[in-house]
Amino acid sequence: MNDILKIEPILGFVANDNHLRASRDGKEFEGILPVPSWSEDIVKPNGTVTDTVAEMKKVIRRYAWQTEKLAPLLKGKDTYQTCQNIWNFLFLHIKYKEDDEGKEQLRTPALSWAVRRTRGIDCDDFTLFAGCLLYNLNIPMYIRIARYEG
Repeated sequence: MNDILKIEPILGFVANDNHLRASRDGKEFEGILPVPSWSEDIVKPNGTVTDTVAEMKKVIRRYAWQTEKLAPLLKGKDTYQTCQNIWNFLFLHIKYKEDDEGKEQLRTPALSWAVRRTRGIDCDDFTLFAGCLLYNLNIPMYIRIARYEG
């Protein structure tokens, strides 16, 4: 596969709160995503944005295979619709929750799917999941992390 993944700062997930929102159960997707190994990559305690972005690129390449079966199901008639399908899938099926203070955890798509309704995942994990889907669909993407105060 061509190297379509750039580490520069456009697909974005922004959460407006830290509450676990209701999500669809996603039973129709069971078996499409693999069972996770239940390990989490923690970039490093108190990891910086630079550390996180560098590691995210590696995680997407290493774990894109986990979304190989799901990616074609989300493909739309064009790139815009495909990206909209991916965003809707993730937003409707996975709860949002920030990582614990002082930890920068990066979860694989399989682990994110496994904890989607109980623990939830943060924006980095949403981006990893979307990035793996885009990678499998050969759609170029950039990783950008933004932090908002207040």
